[in-house]
Amino acid sequence: MAETTIEWTHQPGTRGETLNPTTGCDKISPGCDNCLAPNTRVLKADMTWVPISDVQIGDHLVSFTDEPAIGQNRVWEQATVQAKWETEKPTVEIELANGAIFVASEDHRWLIGKRGKDRWWRKTIDLNFKTDVRTVRCEPTSTDTPDYWAGYVAGATAGDGTFRWPATITGQQVYWRVAKPAPDRVVLDRLARFLGAFGVEVEVRRFDGGTSGFTDTPQPMEKVETRRAGSLQVIAELCEERPTREWMAGYLAGMFDTDASYSGGNLRYCQSKPNDVLDRVVRYGKELGFEFQHENYEGSTGGLSARLFGGIPENIAFLAAISPALERRCKDFYGKRVETEDVAVVGIRRGPVRRLIDITTSTGTFVAEGALTHNCYALGMARRLKAMGQAKYQNDGHPVTSGPGFALTMPPDVRTVPLRWRGPRTVFVNSMSDLFHAKVTREFLHRWWAVMAATPQHTYQILSKRPERMARILTDLCTCGKGHVPGIHFR
Repeated sequence: MAETTIEWTHQPGTRGETLNPTTGCDKISPGCDNCLAPNTRVLKADMTWVPISDVQIGDHLVSFTDEPAIGQNRVWEQATVQAKWETEKPTVEIELANGAIFVASEDHRWLIGKRGKDRWWRKTIDLNFKTDVRTVRCEPTSTDTPDYWAGYVAGATAGDGTFRWPATITGQQVYWRVAKPAPDRVVLDRLARFLGAFGVEVEVRRFDGGTSGFTDTPQPMEKVETRRAGSLQVIAELCEERPTREWMAGYLAGMFDTDASYSGGNLRYCQSKPNDVLDRVVRYGKELGFEFQHENYEGSTGGLSARLFGGIPENIAFLAAISPALERRCKDFYGKRVETEDVAVVGIRRGPVRRLIDITTSTGTFVAEGALTHNCYALGMARRLKAMGQAKYQNDGHPVTSGPGFALTMPPDVRTVPLRWRGPRTVFVNSMSDLFHAKVTREFLHRWWAVMAATPQHTYQILSKRPERMARILTDLCTCGKGHVPGIHFR
């Protein structure tokens, strides 16, 4: 047993303790409400920001280590959404110095920049003007606009496309084509969809020009292509620069999917042809708020590239700003240390009771409005305690509805602990489970109440997210046959 850090157990003249006579939970409970407003944007693994109301069970999100083991760093991870539900609760609106605004329940937790007495996590209700929240930039671009579609076609064409139009000599063939290895068909599907919106009909077909030599195992190639003069004229018009954020973001996404690399923490655009493509990358990146610099890079054919500066936080923010189609090329930051910007809280406003949405992820964490946050703290803590060898956390719960070390457990030795404490203590009962969980037996509860009755010098504080069962059990009719008043066996 360790002295608790929970503020409300700190009573003058007594020592505070956290005691878990039960641990774990076999099913994620809608009572565990760490909730956000429905329009709160969440970062998915495909590098798109979507409202949490649109997130579905099974979706993959960008996340990070909840509670790293001693001596380990938090690293970026990919999480799977395991549960989702709605509730209504009092709200708090938080505004950060970078302009981010989010509405959350009072008990929702956020990763903070400076470790406090409550470690690295702080509830919404406990944020103040001295708190820095850890964030990545949340500046998405609308991908559902004609300008983005046109920019994507232009970028893919400039990156690794072939566009012969108009004919420069008599008899020259004219056509437009973009080819990709078959596993990267998603890029071609996107091009076909975007071109279709402008009346240009193309289909993904096998490309007989050979196989891709950019992998250890050569891949068959596929293409989208058109030779129709009317379609070629439309594509030429789409490739003309437009002074909008959407067109520029689309251009950078299209070129990223066809002629860029992201490995070793470095995001680069490469180009071997003597043209202005890399100059455009630098200029468009600046318009979107990112710094690219020209450099000579041995890994690029021709040795020319433009590299994004700012490290992993900028890599993530940039990819989420342009939303490329090729998700496999966006994974380099996973497994790397979480280094983010710390942004001060500048606004705190109480809000009304309103509809909120909560999700549970496999890692216990996700990114909301750019802020690093999590849902059930106990899931991550149980995983960590299991890794440390704690006896109470060696039973695994269901992989979807619970997690490692978080199966409902009722260790028998805990009940006698308060009997050995001489001085008065204030005890928080169950930070890692719920004493009134449906699978906690009435016999177990009778015995625990007997321990509390035998130790009147201590003050016990019981928190439950199942008040209905608590009320029902504490007012039970007498079952011993002696006609006691309701609830007497728990007094």
